[in-house]
Amino acid sequence: PINIKKHFLSKFLSAIITVCVSIVVTLISVIIMYLNKDNLEILKQSFNILSDSINGSLTLLIILMVMTVLLEVIFIIMVGFIGIVIGYSSNNKKLLKSVLIGLGAFYVCNSITVVGLLLSTVVSKDMYNILFIPNTPIEYSFVCIIMALASIIYIVYIIILYILSAKYLQKGINID
Repeated sequence: PINIKKHFLSKFLSAIITVCVSIVVTLISVIIMYLNKDNLEILKQSFNILSDSINGSLTLLIILMVMTVLLEVIFIIMVGFIGIVIGYSSNNKKLLKSVLIGLGAFYVCNSITVVGLLLSTVVSKDMYNILFIPNTPIEYSFVCIIMALASIIYIVYIIILYILSAKYLQKGINID
């Protein structure tokens, strides 16, 4: 017999793998559809312009962006799981409660992030300028810091939601 936490972990990993494979297949499909000599040349010129305009590694920036997007997708999966787990622990209207709890968890986490972002403008003049003053140039290092912080925030949310889901699963749910 497999305990509930291992079963939940397997479902969580299966969802992540499925989403990642879907993203890769979609990217490959788009590349196959649109990649030709003209578009490849435009892409090379765009990357050259971008690498000339920033004072840092384009590779690091791309890695941080991909990591942040991947963590955001995992966060969305966890929000769905917490909605299902809590929603199905009730006796009636399980599906409706699952959707509402999932959306509620998503909005609560994002509201906390926005409030944190607004509070950061009190401490950081650069953040204030970026958010409230139009056409403010953004330094490369600041973008990397923001992406790293966003990744950390998503990791914290994922861990919290995973722990909450596992605790609710320990209480037991009834999936018809």
